[in-house]
Amino acid sequence: MMPGKLVLPKKLVITGISRITGAHQVEEQTKPATQAATSKTKLLQAYLVHNQEMDVGPWAKLYDRQLLHDQQLRFANQGRFEDSLFNLCFLEQLEPNEIGFVNKPEYFLYKRSGSLTNSYEPELEKKMYNLCSSSCQDRRKPGSSSIFF
Repeated sequence: MMPGKLVLPKKLVITGISRITGAHQVEEQTKPATQAATSKTKLLQAYLVHNQEMDVGPWAKLYDRQLLHDQQLRFANQGRFEDSLFNLCFLEQLEPNEIGFVNKPEYFLYKRSGSLTNSYEPELEKKMYNLCSSSCQDRRKPGSSSIFF
């Protein structure tokens, strides 16, 4: 940290990742889709439309524990997409200035062939729809003014 520079606390910190495939190819992702957002709507749009692998997983992120507790945010543990849905629900609680970014790889993500995230499942679209529907219902709070729930 630079002397004399005030660092405000952030509710989420996102770092870059080095994505390593089974063929030992390395791809660095250092700028999340959400970084340029100037409003909550643009933040959520960027996450949903322009996301990269570094955006959707829980890796390379530091979450504010108090916010997790206050909003009762938990993983749905459905085997697919629960990390993406969790991040969406967390981002929905934030304004863009509450997110900090470290634009260099601080996390190594190893992708193995045959893993859950690298496999195809014909019923995937239906499962995703059902997961989103049930998770949105579970996370809706009375009186919520959310743009999604």
